[in-house]
Parts: sequence; C-alpha cells; structure tokens
Amino acid sequence: MSSEWTPDSPLRQECWPEFQKLHAVIWDQLVFLHTTLFLFRQFAQFPVRFLHPDDHWYLAITGRALLDSIILGVSRLTTDQAGDQLTLPRFRNLVLRMLRDDSTEQFRRDLKATSFEPSLTALADDLRELRDSRVAHLRLEDIRNGSAFSLA
Repeated sequence: MSSEWTPDSPLRQECWPEFQKLHAVIWDQLVFLHTTLFLFRQFAQFPVRFLHPDDHWYLAITGRALLDSIILGVSRLTTDQAGDQLTLPRFRNLVLRMLRDDSTEQFRRDLKATSFEPSLTALADDLRELRDSRVAHLRLEDIRNGSAFSLA
C-alpha cells in the first residue's frame, strides 16, 4: 500500500490519513494472528514422544496460551461490536464511508464475491461460544461433564 494518496485511489483524499491508521492496526492484528496460528501448528506437530513425560507440561501450557491468544484475537476482530471497537465489520463500514461515490458499488460487488459477510457471521457465532466456554468462563457444566480444559 502506498503511503501517499493518489488521484486514482478509490478513497477520498481527506479520508486517506484515517484509512492508513485503521489499515495499519487491522494489518497488525492479522499478522499477529497468522504468526500465532503458525506457532500453534508447530507446537501441535511437535514429537512429544522424545520428551520425558514430566516435561509435557511445557508444551501443554504453551499450546494452551497460543490457542487462547488465537481465540481472543479472532474474537476481537469479529465479535466485539459494542462501543468504540474496531472490528472487521466496522472497518468495512468505515471504508465504505471513505470511498468516492464512483467506487462504492464496485467495492460492494467485490465484498459480495468474497462472501465476506456470511463467512464472518458464521465465524463470529462459533467463536463467541468458544471464547465464552474456553477462555472467558469456567462453566460448572463443563467441569462436571469433563469438557473443561486442564493440564492433567
């Protein structure tokens, strides 16, 4: 992305500085998630058979922390809609307001072609439950039925 606004940009010139700030934050969050997911996959593939059984706790704790970070990061970008939160849907809406009039319809068509809204809605619904049951709360029901995560 160019650091300077150009006349062929679909964004209005006066919106360019705010767009750059918002884009940088969203990009940073996505890079963090991608990196954390990569690390989580590496931990999941680690050949634990080479470790002494007393040393498995390190991988369990690190994997758990990475998974929690992924859940919270995706949740932050998809489900937190109240107040002054920057989410992907809010970013989309802000960008729509920043577009020049002659660029809005093409942007909408491009979004529709990517199935942005249905994919994000499905992800947010699944993630909200996962965040609540895995990261945010210790549900008695999960503890009683054995589905609560533990290091044991």
